[in-house]
Amino acid sequence: MKKLFLLLCILVFGNNLSAQKLVSNLSDLHKLKENETIFINNPLSNLLGEIQPTIKRVIGSPFSQNGTSSVFMMYFISYEEKNKLQSQGIEPIHLFIEIKEDFKWNAKERYNDRKLNWSIDDLEKYGHLTVTKVAVIGELY
Repeated sequence: MKKLFLLLCILVFGNNLSAQKLVSNLSDLHKLKENETIFINNPLSNLLGEIQPTIKRVIGSPFSQNGTSSVFMMYFISYEEKNKLQSQGIEPIHLFIEIKEDFKWNAKERYNDRKLNWSIDDLEKYGHLTVTKVAVIGELY
């Protein structure tokens, strides 16, 4: 009976612990860099699955467009909020994620239609890409 109770406790508390995200608020973003080795050479979806705050904007820059490396920059504020902070000399906190593979990113189409938001479709389209570097840039506002 004691073994059954112990097993039940492990299952209940184990599920609660595994459900908790690494980044529950923006001040936790540094944890991604501290634990970068967990995400390197793994799918982007693994990294994004550890972030609770909503990604509001994304900028993609594939190798084929910039010639250096494929990257995503992910912001947690709107375009207007970003511009307001930058006009005050504040670089808003955001993620810089370097990707191993090249990917298609139609900047004109996304920017003209204001499709800068990260969506479930984006996760399906880009979630399999391999992370090679994670950086947290900017300051908490």
